[in-house]
Amino acid sequence: MPNKIIFSIVILFILSSSFLAWSEKRQHQQSNQWFLSFQSPQGSDLSFVIENQNSAQTFHWEYWKGGEKVIQGDEKIKTNEKKSIHIPIQSDNNAPEKNIIKVDSEKQEKEIYKIF
Repeated sequence: MPNKIIFSIVILFILSSSFLAWSEKRQHQQSNQWFLSFQSPQGSDLSFVIENQNSAQTFHWEYWKGGEKVIQGDEKIKTNEKKSIHIPIQSDNNAPEKNIIKVDSEKQEKEIYKIF
């Protein structure tokens, strides 16, 4: 009798683990999106990361400082990959300004910013 209980618990555990793994994988595949973040959220480094979990692979980015476009570029990032982009900044001793990174891919646009 104890062997049947242990066997039943093991079978139940295997089935539930398999179901959870399947549902997580399915949910992950449905997340057709991409993410934008700074490499270092603290400080004045403007390097940013694009993590692509989308079918689109072409990204256009722009760096804006104080309302003016400073630099722009295009990146090809394969699905399930991430790429780091370094933005060289010119330090000036003016009042703090909003530094904006805008990225768009197909019909979706995202932006992040730092003020320094």
